[in-house]
Amino acid sequence: MLSGDGDYGVPTNLPWGMSFPNGVVPTTERVHPTPIYEFLIWLLIAAVLWQMGKKTLNGEAPGRIFCSYLILTGVARFLIEFIRINPRSFFGMSNAQTASLVSSAAGILVFLRIRNRFRTVGD
Repeated sequence: MLSGDGDYGVPTNLPWGMSFPNGVVPTTERVHPTPIYEFLIWLLIAAVLWQMGKKTLNGEAPGRIFCSYLILTGVARFLIEFIRINPRSFFGMSNAQTASLVSSAAGILVFLRIRNRFRTVGD
């Protein structure tokens, strides 16, 4: 994270680029501050899930928020990994991208299952 543990992005010339000369994985180059990007994305996801939670109180399918969490965080992490320095392993993807795809796919599959079950019960 912001401690400079090597979980930052590729070099950048953007004005908000940061360097971590005393980090666990030191760099004096200005790099994308991916932990800050992730923090902002997680805030947005939290706001979306919060709004969904309000609607769930009105009788929507149970489990929808959890499935949405899996999908949204999976997509967010998958995308942020494109500018991270993490090594690539599976089909040119990082381990985190692979896990993100699994998370998103699981969220979609469970969502479809509970939606179909909820429709059957509601009919």
